Amino acid sequence: RAALALPRALLERAEQADLVSGLAGLLLALGALADHSDADLREPMRVCGERLLALAVAQPVGIGWPPLAGGAPLCSMAHGNAGIALALVEAWQRSGEASLLEGARAALDYEHAAFDEVRGAWPDLRAPDAPPMSTWCHGAPGIALSRARVLQLDDRPSSRQDLARALAVTRAAALRAPHLCCGRAGLSEILRELGAGAEGSTKTTDGWQDLPAAGLMIGLSGVGYGLLARSLPAPRLPSVLRLGS
Repeated sequence: RAALALPRALLERAEQADLVSGLAGLLLALGALADHSDADLREPMRVCGERLLALAVAQPVGIGWPPLAGGAPLCSMAHGNAGIALALVEAWQRSGEASLLEGARAALDYEHAAFDEVRGAWPDLRAPDAPPMSTWCHGAPGIALSRARVLQLDDRPSSRQDLARALAVTRAAALRAPHLCCGRAGLSEILRELGAGAEGSTKTTDGWQDLPAAGLMIGLSGVGYGLLARSLPAPRLPSVLRLGS
């Protein structure tokens, strides 16, 4: 009922596009809700998709959604093109609306072109000369999760290449934090979800660090989810990192 009551005018005025705080996350959540209920959510999903496309900004290659604080569109599941493209592809799969697929492909083209061949990773475009990140929220692991799902619905050579690159970086990643968003639990969950082995999940640079919260993304709840997901046989737990079943 709450989803059906979303004010259309509010969706049409939304400025935040990303998965964590914006329309992409809402679009994925509406799709998951539609899969597990008899609610007709086609209209709010349509409005979300149209607004996402309206917010896109043309780039030299493809399209992107610059952060509200300014700067280039990000190569990121949480805050950039990977998460937004995933939401658009999922919405296209449910609606058949061609503009959603076209937008998703253009978003993926931007991210594909942004790969840094010298560093062997996607750049962190939030700051000049920032080192690449390899976490769910920014960089290759989240991009791998996005591409794997996209390829199930829209198989393109560029996405296959991106997935191979992203998996290589993810397997080699060594993170200090244990949690889902920016840590080892996230790497382990992504590799588990992709059936790619968990080599990267055991690598660490300095043992477990303090957990500042009890929450899902940066706290103990997420670590517990990751451990539970690894220990349970099929059927698997839902993938919280891509808001999917």
